[in-house]
Amino acid sequence: MTETDELASRLERLDPDAIFVDYFETVVRRSVSGKQLKVAGARFVSERYKGCFSPAEALACRLDAEAELRSACSSTGADDEHRLDDLAIRWRELLVDRHGFDSTLDAESFAELAVEIEMRLELAAQELAVDLVAVLRKAAPHSRVVLVSDFHIPHPWFARMLEHHAIDDLFDEVVVSCDHGLNKASGRLYPVALGLVDAADPTVLMVGDNPHSDQKMAEKHGLETYLLAPAEPPTSSLRLRLERRWESSHIARRAHVRHVVKAEHESPGGFGELAVSLYAFVERLHAEGRANGVERFLFLAREGKFLKEVFELYQDLAPKASGARIDTSYLMVSRRSTLLPACGPLAEEQFAGVVAQYPNMSNRDVLSSLGIDTEGLGLDQSVLDRPLDLEVLRSSDHVSQVFERERLEQRELLGALIDECAAGSTGPLHIVDVGWKGTMQDHLQAVVGASRPVIGHYIGLTSAGSSTTAERYGLLFDEAHPASTHRIFRHFKSIFEILLQADHGSVKRYRPGVGGVDAVLEDHAVEREMFHRLVAPVQDEIRRAFVSLCRADAVATVGIVADPDEVARAHARMLFFPTEEERSLMAQMVHYENFGTMEFVQLADQGADVSMQGRVDSLVRIARRPSTIFENGWPPLFLAGQGLGGLVPVLGVYRQIREVVVPRCVRRIRDLAI
Repeated sequence: MTETDELASRLERLDPDAIFVDYFETVVRRSVSGKQLKVAGARFVSERYKGCFSPAEALACRLDAEAELRSACSSTGADDEHRLDDLAIRWRELLVDRHGFDSTLDAESFAELAVEIEMRLELAAQELAVDLVAVLRKAAPHSRVVLVSDFHIPHPWFARMLEHHAIDDLFDEVVVSCDHGLNKASGRLYPVALGLVDAADPTVLMVGDNPHSDQKMAEKHGLETYLLAPAEPPTSSLRLRLERRWESSHIARRAHVRHVVKAEHESPGGFGELAVSLYAFVERLHAEGRANGVERFLFLAREGKFLKEVFELYQDLAPKASGARIDTSYLMVSRRSTLLPACGPLAEEQFAGVVAQYPNMSNRDVLSSLGIDTEGLGLDQSVLDRPLDLEVLRSSDHVSQVFERERLEQRELLGALIDECAAGSTGPLHIVDVGWKGTMQDHLQAVVGASRPVIGHYIGLTSAGSSTTAERYGLLFDEAHPASTHRIFRHFKSIFEILLQADHGSVKRYRPGVGGVDAVLEDHAVEREMFHRLVAPVQDEIRRAFVSLCRADAVATVGIVADPDEVARAHARMLFFPTEEERSLMAQMVHYENFGTMEFVQLADQGADVSMQGRVDSLVRIARRPSTIFENGWPPLFLAGQGLGGLVPVLGVYRQIREVVVPRCVRRIRDLAI
């Protein structure tokens, strides 16, 4: 019989008028100790005011503030209890006195920030005891359920924890020690709780885990008790020993991240480490936004939909994101929908960017990429199928008229949509996207005009785009400022586009809508089916792993996703050592090129039917020219398609040594020399 079964049997026999329930290590279990949460809280307060005081100094001031408040409470005849909001105010006073900390935030605002950090830490550390809650819910119709907790978070904030776990409806009353200056440890909180039971000489069962507070003191006040066994410590492992003894080591952090991803990402699709890369990107994006006073980020369709979602998750969960929130909008754009609005008159337009990227485009391809219907232009099919000839297009008055009408209409509609997403702001537009060249940023800049800067924040950049003055930043990799991790993230960057795609089609153009502007989408059954069958399950697992990373990083005394090298190393696992399931998923992907060529492209095939002779021939070609492996998309897919899947781990070891191990050793040697 389990512990909860015994409790259920005890409740059935006793049929109490009320059930008093402890909270910590009873209704919820913490993944780390309260002491570690204080250390983590000091870390985040220190990071929030970087340069003012160290985490150790912040922790020392907090502990001294707690001791002072407990002493002050005891001197009044109350128990040594204190409230978190009072603690935060005194905490700030000690920081000011000892370290010259003079925040622009007043005491009340600092207190709000400290309380928010504490709340996020608690929510990250708590796991609901589901079986116990089920027993309490079954008993609730027959008994009054009262939560009785010794804790420093007052009831208004305590209620937030209950709402988070969806158990706020379970308790008829909530009694928190700091609200009364009395606690269970002294026994003086029990009369307060008993006063809430509407029965003469009530039968009350106290359920908790502390032999003194929840059993001895409860029995002293006439309560029946049920003592839960203390939570078993986590099974000892190399990872846990490393975290305890060498918490800041690369090995410990790497093991911690791998544990989080593995625990939360068990989908056959794989690619769990993408959550690590996205966490690093979002963390840097938020820090950059806060440092530069950004009030709103505009996430660009389609990959921006998932990026916006994980950014909001980060703002909801991460202690670092406590404080003023950065607003977000989802801007329905594409290269295709923004090109025509960004163009000048046809007589002046050269389509330089389009021609440079797609030199073999026909007149039809160019017009289709502009979102112009070629059927009603009065041009012969032979003319439409010719390579781009601007003089032919300009010589047609009808084409010129249609082009100008559509250009001005689409520019006006896109401008209105931007204003709508900017929510009335007239300042710079801060856009977020996966990146590569920043083409859409240049298009948007042309639409809004030079007086309103468009600033781009990207996963990565491979070139400066057509503008030499636009502000654009690659947060994981940037061709203009290559870091040690640059090559890893740049390799097979299409993984971001493939796995972050949205559940809707690409934007073709805009039309007036009810109360605003509507985006006209290009919807393909192939893309839709592929998303729901292949992409959505992977996104679900990435989302869960991302949330788990938020929680794990929150309660860590040293950031587990802070080192760019470790983030790149996690990302490299997917690229260098993919599982068969990951290769299979990518091989099934079909990419629709919705700009320029307008066609579906199969990424690769599995190579299952390649003959032995075909494999030998492929091996010979690769031996003669090894660079072939890297010229055909993703090397693991290419090798599998040639029937040489067995070479994938061999190539992975080579690339791991070349692009991860050697660069790191070189940097270590250079650092030691300095």
